[in-house]
Amino acid sequence: IGLALAPSRIAAIDLDDLEVSREALALADIDLDALMSNPEAVRIISREGRGKLLYRVPEGFDCCSTKLIFGEKGKNERAIFELRYKGSNGRTHQDVLLPSIHPDTGKPYELVGDITRIPSLLQALADLWRHWEEWKPVLQSLDPHYVEIINKAEKIRVRPKASLVAGTIDPIAAFNERHSIHEVLTSHGYKSKGKRYIRPGSTSGIPGIVLLDDDHIYSHGGDVL
Repeated sequence: IGLALAPSRIAAIDLDDLEVSREALALADIDLDALMSNPEAVRIISREGRGKLLYRVPEGFDCCSTKLIFGEKGKNERAIFELRYKGSNGRTHQDVLLPSIHPDTGKPYELVGDITRIPSLLQALADLWRHWEEWKPVLQSLDPHYVEIINKAEKIRVRPKASLVAGTIDPIAAFNERHSIHEVLTSHGYKSKGKRYIRPGSTSGIPGIVLLDDDHIYSHGGDVL
């Protein structure tokens, strides 16, 4: 039995990896545990370690389905979560309901919550969906393969050091010894969110910079840096 999402004005958040989805959504200040445990939540359960939440979409909502995928295409790809509503061709997507039998487990799908009272899509989820292309590289920065791709594609270029006159100091090296990357960013108006920073004057509030473990920073395409 399938639930046609778009004609029903219902969206599904399909969680293929609960653990990583929890970490990824937290970057957008979305508490997945709170969503799952909300007494008003309507959830579909199919397999352990996965989940699905249903929401009614607001008037004017017209976003197409999209996925967060980790790994390299054709090699080690794996889906983390999907925001499901309709395809880019306008055709509805659908989700399976009980009493349908899951093909892998041989057990029926389970439903938690009152399907006649599906809650409205949270504003934070709607904002994440509408600004997906800006949020996507932020969420993908959790993928170790993604960081490797960044490092391979954008090798850090260092200018050859000029010869110093005896008794003088290198002003750049001296500055770097006295100031951390965090201090430089925050002193120029960047707001810290852990290892991520929001640029000055940002209207979306999406962090555009990631501080990598090797004390280098990666700036996403939408950031002025």
